[in-house]
Amino acid sequence: LETESIPAEAEGTEAYGGGGATTIEVVPVTPNAVAVPGTTSLSRSSGWSFLDPDAAGRFGLMFAGGRLSRRIAVSDPTP
Repeated sequence: LETESIPAEAEGTEAYGGGGATTIEVVPVTPNAVAVPGTTSLSRSSGWSFLDPDAAGRFGLMFAGGRLSRRIAVSDPTP
């Protein structure tokens, strides 16, 4: 899972991340959720749920750490 924190997205959120990309190893736990390996249940610090799929099946929202984030970029996995 690759995420990028963008502090300027919402005023007052600077304390939640310094920006930049983070890559985390995850495994699927449900059809719309992933977690760090060894996790037995989704929690605020080790699970991510994906919501609001579009017609192509790409999720538009991610719920993690008590926050709901919208997708702002789409990368095409095909070369």
